[in-house]
Amino acid sequence: MNMFCTEDTGTPDLAVRPEHLLERPHESDLCQVEVLQVETFYNMDTIKTGVVLSVLGMVVQYSAFGYCLYLLWHHLICCVSVKW
Repeated sequence: MNMFCTEDTGTPDLAVRPEHLLERPHESDLCQVEVLQVETFYNMDTIKTGVVLSVLGMVVQYSAFGYCLYLLWHHLICCVSVKW
């Protein structure tokens, strides 16, 4: 049996009715709130990590590209090999 709907009729269970929310919260409701907070923190941490790694990758990519342009500009490498 699902905690949100009953199996036979599909109507909402007592756990989601407004009258139940006015009563003292059950221990399972507090546990659900704690799990939701942990999941939200984990998701936010994952997003921040993704942004930092993306920016770091972009810095590495542009610095490598700039270094290659520097080498080409100062003729330290040659992009065309001409044999006479």
